[in-house]
Amino acid sequence: MNIYQSNRLSMRNNVGVSDFLDVFLNIKKTGIVLIMVCFSLIGFSQAKPDKNQAEINKLEGQLKTAQVNLSKAVKQDSTADALIESGTNMIKEAATEAKTNDAEQKRLDKEYANQTKLLNKKIGGKDKDAATEAKNDLKALDLKYKADIKDLAAKKKATDKKKVTGDANLTKGKTAKKAAAAPLKLAQTNVSTIEQKIDALKNGGNEGEGKKKKK
Repeated sequence: MNIYQSNRLSMRNNVGVSDFLDVFLNIKKTGIVLIMVCFSLIGFSQAKPDKNQAEINKLEGQLKTAQVNLSKAVKQDSTADALIESGTNMIKEAATEAKTNDAEQKRLDKEYANQTKLLNKKIGGKDKDAATEAKNDLKALDLKYKADIKDLAAKKKATDKKKVTGDANLTKGKTAKKAAAAPLKLAQTNVSTIEQKIDALKNGGNEGEGKKKKK
């Protein structure tokens, strides 16, 4: 082998090494780029769940507040219902008691009238002893009648008071029911909306899935 051939072979070997180094460097750069892209994707995939969880935590805090407000609204609505029920029942009871009181009044008046008539007849009779006894019986009858009427008057007063209280409770309950309707509806809507948002985030951000789940 002469010097010329030796130089050409040396040059060819040098070119081969240079090409190999270029390829190796390109592969190394490509690998670094791929590794960086992978890390970026991993970071992005981790960041999204972290962001979702933070939003879920925030919504869960809002849900607790909304549930407290809903409980208050339900309580106000229930109180209104209780007043309406109480008022309605008291009015019915008062009406029944009023009929009973009227019947008692008629019975007492009728008995008093009949017994008074009989005693007055005896008092006007010829038998003095019977007349004297009848006078005493009439006095006792008057006392008993007055006592019975007094008791009945107390019952009527209690019945009238129950009727007035029942009317007041019914009116108050209806007013409270009307006032509680809007806050109750709003509170129910808020709770439902927040729950749907939480479900949507837990289902991967698809709010439609959250709504379907609620149904």
